Amino acid sequence: MEPEKNSNSLPQSVTLLEEQLEKLKEENLRLRDENKRLEDRAASKKNDGLLQESHENLEKLVQERTAALEDANMALRVLLKKRDEDKKQLEETMISNIQELVLPHLDRLKSCGLTGRALVSLGTLSENLAQITKPLLMGKSLGHLKLTSSELKIASLIKQQKSTRDIAVMTGLSPRTIERHRDNIRKKLGLSNKGINLTTYLLSLE
Repeated sequence: MEPEKNSNSLPQSVTLLEEQLEKLKEENLRLRDENKRLEDRAASKKNDGLLQESHENLEKLVQERTAALEDANMALRVLLKKRDEDKKQLEETMISNIQELVLPHLDRLKSCGLTGRALVSLGTLSENLAQITKPLLMGKSLGHLKLTSSELKIASLIKQQKSTRDIAVMTGLSPRTIERHRDNIRKKLGLSNKGINLTTYLLSLE
């Protein structure tokens, strides 16, 4: 009877072993899946870390480029401001030279009794000079000269080549008052003690 017992236990052992082997296979598959998930999670974290590092580097680079751009814009603004100041200084110097070195001689020539072609040439010269200086005097209209309302009115009449007597009659003021206004206008225009005709200067303005 004993051999029969042993023969019956062998299949049972095989069955147990097969069951255990199956369980081991299942456990192995489960561990593989878990390991895969862990690897994927680790890779994801690694990628997240790399992405964060790349983002930080990019942000730093953007900040550096922005700072460089701001410095360049600041330098450009300084250069443009300097250019405008130099341009303004050049224009003021040119206008001053024309007023002090050219216009007085034109006024003297006009009082020399020129006739014929000489008078025509003088008129052409005055007109051409006015055209040359006109762009430099843009924006310097009577309204921008800080004159009083009375001075603006009288300056406008002077620009129309009205005489002091005519202006006095038109405004109801005395010739002496008109002369005082003319002196104040010349002073505000920076023409005091300069041989520059006020009418000629006003005509050069818009």
